Amino acid sequence: MIISLPTDKELSTHTILYCFFAPSVLSEADEKNLSYFENKEPKYVEGVQQGWSVLILGNTNLAITEPGVVKKSSLLKKIDQYFWDMHQDSKFYFPDGTLVTKKYIDSLE
Repeated sequence: MIISLPTDKELSTHTILYCFFAPSVLSEADEKNLSYFENKEPKYVEGVQQGWSVLILGNTNLAITEPGVVKKSSLLKKIDQYFWDMHQDSKFYFPDGTLVTKKYIDSLE
């Protein structure tokens, strides 16, 4: 058996995925359990009720998650400079091939 290990280029190339997870219909028991979190974790409650917008940052084990429908550009702007510093030798792309850089994000509306 031949096992092919990823090249350095493959390890430093990432695909950024933007997705939305729609909320489910909650049962009465679910609603009751959720009410426990209303004051403690309001963003969690909002996400359960309105769904989640998620930006997966390649195979970096990092993602940006916000409750409700949030524009991709808004999620991209939440990537802080520390992330770019830590991944300065990496390239990030959308599935359509668009290169995503700090400069690209800064140019978004």
